[in-house]
Amino acid sequence: MSHKMLAIKDERFLIACSPRHYPNDEKLYYPGFEVFVLKDPPQIVVGGIENGPASRAGVHWGDFIVSVNGVDPRNKSVAELEALFSGQKLASMTLTIDRDGVTKTFSFQPEQATVVMRNNQHNSLRVT
Repeated sequence: MSHKMLAIKDERFLIACSPRHYPNDEKLYYPGFEVFVLKDPPQIVVGGIENGPASRAGVHWGDFIVSVNGVDPRNKSVAELEALFSGQKLASMTLTIDRDGVTKTFSFQPEQATVVMRNNQHNSLRVT
């Protein structure tokens, strides 16, 4: 766990995008983690992370996200963040992160939420 994440005060948390760790649409491709939006200063942080493409590439819980495919995710709406971190089509993703003051870049292929769920032994989000 990142030492920076341990030092973040609860009042900095603004929202958790996809708080169940998965997109609502199980067919979407995504990196395998939820996103926390922090305020004062605005930052985007890797939240709950599953065994998925991002974790296998080396991304950790608590990493501050500097860019997604070259786009700064700060000050984006929830809809804009969802579009940055998930999609209908398979496309590679490059994350630049700040981990304890060190910038790192990770590239990987997102996977469909259903695949990540199955690999983490979670049931479908659909209500039957």
